[in-house]
Amino acid sequence: MNCPFCDSETEYSNIGNHWRQSCGYPEPNHLTDDFDGLLMGDGCLKHTHNPDKRAGNQSIEVVSINKKFVDFLYDEYYPYFNKPKVRRTAKESANNAINSEYLSGDTGNTFRTQYRIVSKAIPFFNRYDSWKSTGDKSWPKDIEFNPTQIRYLYVADGGLSWNKKTKSSRAQITSSNEPNMIDRLVDKFNNIGIDCRSYEDRMMFKARYTQEFLNFIGDNPVPGFEYKWEIDNLDRYESLYRNVYYDEVETYTI
Repeated sequence: MNCPFCDSETEYSNIGNHWRQSCGYPEPNHLTDDFDGLLMGDGCLKHTHNPDKRAGNQSIEVVSINKKFVDFLYDEYYPYFNKPKVRRTAKESANNAINSEYLSGDTGNTFRTQYRIVSKAIPFFNRYDSWKSTGDKSWPKDIEFNPTQIRYLYVADGGLSWNKKTKSSRAQITSSNEPNMIDRLVDKFNNIGIDCRSYEDRMMFKARYTQEFLNFIGDNPVPGFEYKWEIDNLDRYESLYRNVYYDEVETYTI
């Protein structure tokens, strides 16, 4: 990998070492909202460790069965992420569930290959130390809830609820880890005229406001989650959903 931040033409097998030793670590402040959003959703924080066991810089890890999505993260945020890798095959996921007694003897469960993508460990990500100040990941109390942050939250913990009689859809977001934040999110949207309601750890938009919500977060779908933007055609929605979770993915059923 060449370094995009200096004039060196060297191909680096570990560009992180190059940043640390000579070029200097990048500070992608223009992407703060993007990384906030990933961490509000499925992203988690990981510390590297130095040889003497001291904690090093933070990195962001995302694990997903949606290969198109993790490939998008690599391309979109190059060079800040390493290439995605298979974390666990579909069969390995099934065996892991059996060994952990997660299945409790049930059958008919379908497992999918999991992919893992991890960012470079750079000082920029140490700003997220405060998100784990209590031991568990939690959003900061002063988070702004801007469109980019909510866009990634919707990808991770949101989706469409369909009324199959009227074939109308409503966007919703669930946050069981941050239920106290749901009311804040609801207030934000109601204050800008996009009507929604809270139900314990879930917020839901009225059908006629769902398009306005998608316009707010960006009406161009996040790759791999096109079905969450398909609000008009139930058949098309179901086809896109099947592509992600059945047709274009390795599965293993026990």
